[in-house]
Amino acid sequence: MRTLSVESLIWRSPQNDELRPSKKLESGLERLRVYAQQYLYTPTGQDMIHSRERLFHLQRSMRRDLHGWLKEHFASGPEGQEDACFLGLDPKLPFEAHTARFALRTSPDGGVDPQIILGLLQERTIAIDPANASAGQLSFEGGSSIIADLLACNVRYCIRKNLSSRTRLDRQRAFAELQFGSPRATYFGAQREPFAALHRGM
Repeated sequence: MRTLSVESLIWRSPQNDELRPSKKLESGLERLRVYAQQYLYTPTGQDMIHSRERLFHLQRSMRRDLHGWLKEHFASGPEGQEDACFLGLDPKLPFEAHTARFALRTSPDGGVDPQIILGLLQERTIAIDPANASAGQLSFEGGSSIIADLLACNVRYCIRKNLSSRTRLDRQRAFAELQFGSPRATYFGAQREPFAALHRGM
């Protein structure tokens, strides 16, 4: 970064991105408004245990609903495939609606700005070294975190880690290969388990 201005520090909005969501994708956010209403009226206080259980089931239902709608949308044609690319996903592979939660932000005029925060996750298993089968395999993850405005039903930010990114893949392979030269690998061998836990902080 050349400066620490607001424009340099914030994530790019779709208007400043090379990829943009379709109108159909953004209009699909309306289906999540009903969950937002249930979230707002979840009781708190002495009934906290039941409130947390209710929120758990609410978020799980929302993730299930979102996953089903996105799966149909991705398979609907070119527009759906372009939206999958915008979200950092490969439409041919399974994906997970990993997180879905609401946030009530304070707007500049003192009002309430309801937002939804979504996390979409996808992974595939690849060889650490395609030329050396004994090097083992790793789990390569991709997807995106989406912050959307529930009033206007538009995507404010989409932070992608594209599953088809060759640069990311090469970096992760290089990281995995370093284990073979580490002191730990000398005594205990290289870690061959999936690396998913190291890369879930999207």
